Amino acid sequence: MLCGVSDNGHPEMYGLGLRLAFYLQWLGLTVIEYMDESALAPVRLIGLALSTSAFLGLLLQAPAGNLSPAEAYLVFLLAASTYIYVIPIYMWKTVTRFDSHWDPFQCTAEQPSPIFKVLDFILMLALSCVGVWYWCAYVTDGRLTCAAYGFFFSPVLIKNKAFIAFNALIWLTVLLASVATLLLRARQELDIFTERKKRSRRAKSRHKVTIQAAKLLSNIIVTSVLIAASELTVSWNKLPRANSMSTVAQIAPHSSLPGS
Repeated sequence: MLCGVSDNGHPEMYGLGLRLAFYLQWLGLTVIEYMDESALAPVRLIGLALSTSAFLGLLLQAPAGNLSPAEAYLVFLLAASTYIYVIPIYMWKTVTRFDSHWDPFQCTAEQPSPIFKVLDFILMLALSCVGVWYWCAYVTDGRLTCAAYGFFFSPVLIKNKAFIAFNALIWLTVLLASVATLLLRARQELDIFTERKKRSRRAKSRHKVTIQAAKLLSNIIVTSVLIAASELTVSWNKLPRANSMSTVAQIAPHSSLPGS
């Protein structure tokens, strides 16, 4: 049988209104990042606020046993979505051996504020910790005997060992990479490096357009997969009142979206 949840579910955490807010932010990010990078700051900030809200809700409800594995999976997917966009980029950076000439981050005019960078990094670190906990401890808890389904282009049991290992590996990698980045930045701030950094080569306009087009394609694919994963998770697990917009918490986020 499906994982038992309360008859009312938790629409204030994953209802239609909140999911639409996330979807609009993802779509806005994809379009604006390609058309006008100077307008990205408010869109990034909205994404950070949405992810932080979902993260805090998950942190308060899941350990207390108020969410089923399927509900926790969906809320975590929404909370971590903003960082899923960079996974293909870092895979590409790994393939190109971190050559700055092919680095998408070197082909952007976006300049996030230092405060945003700090808050964004703290949230990423916190979410990666929760991701490791969810897949290594929460899902594997023997007391959770009901069936719940996750997304891997088809319904997969969340308690499937291969599915658990795959997701745990992803978030463990993100966690280790975050810690390594923090240590590297600390060493740089302390001027421990004696060698000068190599100057990054400026991207030529044609090369920059190519990189930006590839990043646009990546963003479109990630956005499509995230929306499909969210909606199919709701459908497969038959989450109650998931398509309801009856709470203030679901309507409020739309007032802060661009154009509202």
